Amino acid sequence: MKCIDFSAGLLIGMIAGAVAGMLLAPQSGEETREKIMDYAEDATGKVAENGRQLLESSKDMLEKGKSQVAGAIKSAGTSVKDVADTLADDMSHLAKSK
Repeated sequence: MKCIDFSAGLLIGMIAGAVAGMLLAPQSGEETREKIMDYAEDATGKVAENGRQLLESSKDMLEKGKSQVAGAIKSAGTSVKDVADTLADDMSHLAKSK
């Protein structure tokens, strides 16, 4: 979530800075429009790259989470089986001692 917030803030800041700089620069309207288009293309590429990186990070985290959950389930199943076996043995010993 922090990455998304950071990316959004970065994009907004880049756009605001570029627009202010271009509006205050002494050049023709055509040159200004061309610079704005170039900047927009660059910003779009950067946002797309950040999105790809975020997606890849999310996939990695999801796989790690799946692995950890699978390990926890396996461990819990083994623990429950051990407790059940111990309880069965104890019950068997109690039944034999009567």
